[in-house]
Amino acid sequence: MAADALSDVLRTVRLTGATFFDVVARSPWVAESPSGATILKRILPGADRLIAYHAVTEGRCFAYIIGQEPITLEAGEVIVFPKGDAHILTSHPGMRADPSAPAPFDASSPNRLPFAIAHGQNGPVSAKLVCGYLACDAQLFNPVLDNLPPVIKSGDPKGANSRWLSDFIRLAVSESADKRAGGESVLAKLSELMFIEVVRRHLETLPPEHAGWFSGLRDPLVGKTLSLMHGEPARDWTIEELAKAAGASRSVLAERFAHLVGMPPMLYLAKWRMQIASRASEQQQRQYCDRRRRDRLRIGSRFQPRVQEDGRRIPLGLAARGQRQARRHGCGPLVLSAKSIAAGGRQPGGMVS
Repeated sequence: MAADALSDVLRTVRLTGATFFDVVARSPWVAESPSGATILKRILPGADRLIAYHAVTEGRCFAYIIGQEPITLEAGEVIVFPKGDAHILTSHPGMRADPSAPAPFDASSPNRLPFAIAHGQNGPVSAKLVCGYLACDAQLFNPVLDNLPPVIKSGDPKGANSRWLSDFIRLAVSESADKRAGGESVLAKLSELMFIEVVRRHLETLPPEHAGWFSGLRDPLVGKTLSLMHGEPARDWTIEELAKAAGASRSVLAERFAHLVGMPPMLYLAKWRMQIASRASEQQQRQYCDRRRRDRLRIGSRFQPRVQEDGRRIPLGLAARGQRQARRHGCGPLVLSAKSIAAGGRQPGGMVS
């Protein structure tokens, strides 16, 4: 069964939340966003990775990663920083923000979304922007995030193809102004859809000579092979079977796949299977923690941190890893037994530590 490999991988990205800013900037102005690793806990606690975006609704500005060339942004364009690099937005390239000034997300009310931010002093309004941060979990292997460039600019301010972005901005601004119930969820979903559309447009605009996972999707041979593997990841594929199903010889497929994707087909399949297993384990862990929380509420007492030994010593590293995973999902420490460790770390209800 063939599959849409891009959709399959995007499902594992799991954008888990969004922080949203409505920005009005008066010239001259400058704003700096620190790296995602620096501000992640302050903006979206519990996430592993931060994706920043800025959509210009009116006017014009410049955006760039610190130390790189400025990129001009007009109304109707969006810029995305998929790897969460520190970057600058400004009315004039070369300006730097006051390092002692409070960050916008520190000064904003945590109970009000979107956050309204004003930059500049008494000059004329030179730009209005809709800005946001998307959070996602760290992944063992994710070809989408791993193969995106540090900066993506999308949109066409003078063409009909920018309507998708205009619609996104219009809906986002409307939702921001109305303050209706469920608005935070709507804004988060709008941001997620915007990011997916930017990824799709990035794929469509890659030059023919570009190598990488996205180019592999467009290649008839490699794209079909990726679809086969994503469609049936549990099947006992061999390189010969993949080549036959894709309509090529084994040597041609192996060479073409490695050239575009950067690794042999069977190594790619092994990595993807590990990612699927990791995600399944996390889901089971989450379900187990949800049951623990429900049990704790039902009996009206908290679980005590303990390790049950059944008369045998439990490896410290395995126990510590289980406790970290439990704390990450907000439940009490796990109760590990030597019997469960001998069974591969399985907990009641099928949870895998």
